Amino acid sequence: MDHHNHLAIEWRGAATVLALTTFLMVPAAETQDTVSLSVVPEFQEIVDRVSADSIITTLQKFESLGEKASGTQALAETSDWLEDRYESFGYSDITRQDFEFRSHALQNIIVTKIGTVVADKVLVIGGHYDTVRGPGVNDNGSGVAVMLEVARVLADIDTDVSIRFVNFAAEEAGLGGSRAYVEEIVVPQEMDILLMLNIDEVGGVAGASNNTVTCERDERSPVENNAASAAYTDSLAALTRAYTPLDTRIDRAYGSDYLPFQSAGYVITGFYETNESRYPHTPNDVLENLDAEYVTQIARATVAAVLHFARADVGQPRR
Repeated sequence: MDHHNHLAIEWRGAATVLALTTFLMVPAAETQDTVSLSVVPEFQEIVDRVSADSIITTLQKFESLGEKASGTQALAETSDWLEDRYESFGYSDITRQDFEFRSHALQNIIVTKIGTVVADKVLVIGGHYDTVRGPGVNDNGSGVAVMLEVARVLADIDTDVSIRFVNFAAEEAGLGGSRAYVEEIVVPQEMDILLMLNIDEVGGVAGASNNTVTCERDERSPVENNAASAAYTDSLAALTRAYTPLDTRIDRAYGSDYLPFQSAGYVITGFYETNESRYPHTPNDVLENLDAEYVTQIARATVAAVLHFARADVGQPRR
C-alpha cells in the first residue's frame, strides 16, 4: 500500500495544484469518535492468546522469503508457506484462486472458517502478500502476520458467521488479486458479506512512539454503505481502545484491497499505521525498521474485532 503514490494518481492533471492546496487546507478526517464498548471477559481471554513471539517468527520468515513481486519464485514460495501455516492451525477449507494479471499467473489464498449459526454470511479479513522492490516486511508482512495470528488464535473458537481469510496477490500491481476475487467469486456468487476488514501496512516505525492506529472508513461513491462503514469503523476503533493500549484516529479508506469490495457495494473498514514508515517499496522494508510490538497490539485489536463482529459463541447472551 502506498498512500502517497495514490494521492499522486488521484490528482494528476490540470487540477493538481488546486487539489493539493485544498488537501493541505482541509485536515484528514481525524475525528475521535465517542463510541465506547466494554471489555467482554471471555473475549479478553481469547485476545490474550495473541503471541508476540509468534508474530516475530512470522515476520522473520516473511523477510527471509525476499522480494515477492508478481511472477517471482519468492511469491510462489510465499503462497505455499501461507497454505502450510493455515493447515498447521487446523484449517482444512483452503483453496487457491488462479487468475492472470498483467501476463502473470497468480493465486489468491482463501481460507474459510464456517460459521455455526449463519454459515452463508461472511466476515472477510483481507490483506496482500505480494511486495515490490524489497522484502516488504511492513508492506505487507505486518498484515500477513496479523492475519495468521488471528487465524491461529481463533482456530478453535466457534463464530456465528463464517470467517474468510483472503490473502491477495498483485495488490502492488494495481489491486489485481482483490479485483479478481470480487469480480470472479464475490459478485457471481452474490456472496453475503457482513464486512470486509482490510489489514495493510501496520508495522509502524522502529524507535518511534507507535501509540495510535488509523481506522479507515468508506467515504467514496457509491454512498449507500458509507454510514454502515462509519459505524463499523467507530466500533473497530472502540474495540481497539478497549482491548489494547492503542489510541485511534479515523481516516478515509483508499489505495488498498478493500476498494474492489467497496466499488461492488460492500461494507468495508481497515487498519493502517499512523506513524507512516518511509521504507515500503524499498530494500529497507525489513524487520528492524518496524515495531513488532505495535503489530502485536493490532493483532489483539483484530481478534477483538472479529470476536465482536462475528459474535463468537463464548456463552455470552445475545444483544
